[in-house]
Parts: sequence; C-alpha cells; structure tokens
Amino acid sequence: MPSPKQDKTEIWALRKSRPENDEYDPHDHPQKHINELVQAVCGEGFITTEGVNRLALELPALVELRPYLPNTTLLNATLRLQRGDWTPDNEEAFLRLCTAGFLDDDYGHLGDELRDLFEEPNPFLGDIYAELFDNLTDHDALQGRFVQFTGSFVSGSRRSCWDTVRKLSGVPVEAVYDLDYLFVANTHINNRIVSSKIEAAINIRSRRGQLKILRESDWNQLTASVLSQSTHD
Repeated sequence: MPSPKQDKTEIWALRKSRPENDEYDPHDHPQKHINELVQAVCGEGFITTEGVNRLALELPALVELRPYLPNTTLLNATLRLQRGDWTPDNEEAFLRLCTAGFLDDDYGHLGDELRDLFEEPNPFLGDIYAELFDNLTDHDALQGRFVQFTGSFVSGSRRSCWDTVRKLSGVPVEAVYDLDYLFVANTHINNRIVSSKIEAAINIRSRRGQLKILRESDWNQLTASVLSQSTHD
C-alpha cells in the first residue's frame, strides 16, 4: 500500500486560519542568548565557581522562555554544581554537555557529542533522552493542529494514524516547520533513537516553542479518549 500523502489544500487552510507568528530573529532570541552565555563561561574548556554562579543567576529567566532539552538539563546541572555537588566526574560531564549542546553556533542540528549523551543515562546529567519528551495535558487536542509521526506504531499503520488525525479535525504533515505535535513510536523510544524528524523537532521547538514531542502512549491515550467520547455522543 502506498504511503499516505499530505493534502496541501488542508495545510494552507489551517495556516491561513492561524494568526501570523512573529518572525524568528536569530540575532535576538533566547536560545542564542543561552548559547552566548555558555560560551562566555565555558568557552575555554573549563568552568569556575564564578562561571557557575553567573549561569545560576542568568539562566533561569532564559530557560523559562525555552524550557526544553538541553536547556533544562544545563540549568539542573548548574544548580547541582552550585549546591556543592562538584566532583571531577561531574565537572567533566557538565563540560561535555556544554560542548555538545551549546558551543556550536549552528544549533539547527545535533552534533555527534550530543547524540552520544542520548545513548545511556549519565550519573550526573540524568537520562537526557527522557527529557526529549513533553507531557500530555488535559488541554492537548488534535483539532486544528499539525501532526507528524516517526517510527512504526504498534497501534496502527501510518495511513491509519493519518486517518485518525483527520477524523479528529487535525492535519497530518510531512514537514516539521508548522508542526504542533510529533508522536514518537515505542520502538524508537525503547532503542533511544533520535530520528531526523526528532532532530528537526528539537530545533524547531527551541526556536518557536509551540511544538510538543510526545510518545506513542500519549497518542493512544489522546485518541482513545477522544474517539471513545465521540462514539458515545
């Protein structure tokens, strides 16, 4: 069976129904300021107490604007160092995170070092892969949202997933730019895979903030509850 195709007409209709977002300005953006701050305190390949204190002072307001991986991991690690959890191994892990996630001017892609941190939990940094994912809330719904999937879903084929999105008044898409929800298959999660779609979603989320990266279990919960309700209405 051929792969499902996105419908350009429904995509443009949903785009036109939305208010225009402010243009992304790469020169004045929370993520750029976070990267510049890390560069200022860790750019020489070491970290001092003064540098940690500066991060602890300035990071919270910036991370509040972009509370996503790897920003949240950096803030938590900074506060642990400031509280005195400073060992050679922890310092090495902290600098590795800074190098992997923040010292590359092109934060539109994941470097190999950051990918390596996804492979297994770190004793100091925690499970960074788990921090990829957002939490499903009572306010989440597919109606009027752009939706995408990555990986093979146990709950159904890609075509059936797209059909469900449309049934719930959402719009399935292939591109990431307009995305509201990216649902990640259990097979990806179990194998700690960072697909190209996940990588693109991390980038878009850090820039625009509205995108959610969710699990296949979230998809099952969201669609089951809505479809069950519509069946009984």
